[in-house]
This record gives sequence, structure tokens and C-alpha cells, in this order.
Amino acid sequence: MKTLLLSLLLVPVIAVAADATPAKPEKPKAPKSTPEESFKKLDTDNSGDVSIEEFKLGPRGKKDPAKAEELYKKRDKD
Repeated sequence: MKTLLLSLLLVPVIAVAADATPAKPEKPKAPKSTPEESFKKLDTDNSGDVSIEEFKLGPRGKKDPAKAEELYKKRDKD
């Protein structure tokens, strides 16, 4: 009987102790740039347009040039 009572009292204590493990701190996220800022960074020749070559030199192109080209072609309206 004492064992049962003791185990019933310890279960919540163990659960609380297990939940008290410290969480990993989150990395601070870089502030997102506005679309205008992103466009200015991509438009390296300041022509007012972003060519496919300029787009591929950006972050998406550095990650995967083929996907960047596909995305550019989908979004380019002129």
C-alpha cells in the first residue's frame, strides 16, 4: 500500500522534473528585407530590371541555379 501511494505521489514530480529541461535557445532571425530592398540588391546594374543572370547571382540562384531559372521564367511577365 505504501509503495502504491508513494508511486502515485512521485509520478507528477517526475513529470514536472522531466518538463523542466532547458530548451535550446533560438537563433535570432535576421530582419526580412522589403521587396524594394530585395529588388535593389538583385538589380546590380541599376537598370530597373532584374535579368535572369542577376537573378541567378542572388540567394536562390546560389542555392539551386536550375530552380532559380525555372522560378524566374514563371514570374517574369515581360
